Amino acid sequence: MTEERREKEREASFRMVGLIARDRAGNEREISIMLRDISGNGIGGVYVGEDPLQMEDEFFLKEADDTVKPVRIIWTKKIAEYVTMLGLELGAG
Repeated sequence: MTEERREKEREASFRMVGLIARDRAGNEREISIMLRDISGNGIGGVYVGEDPLQMEDEFFLKEADDTVKPVRIIWTKKIAEYVTMLGLELGAG
């Protein structure tokens, strides 16, 4: 981890949200993910599930109050079978 990344303040979150995945045909599915932290660089999350995320899909974060925000998956890292860490960037909207 670089010094620049260490200096960014992080806010631990640990809350469940929905990640809506929309494919090119317009079909949507909602996946539950856990947000780990929020920083000036973006959002860290964890996805637990068998179905792999399709990186060409459009993604939206759905909060508990049904607020929907576009996000972009910047990176993924598989840490165990069926467990993937996500680096997300909030989009405009």
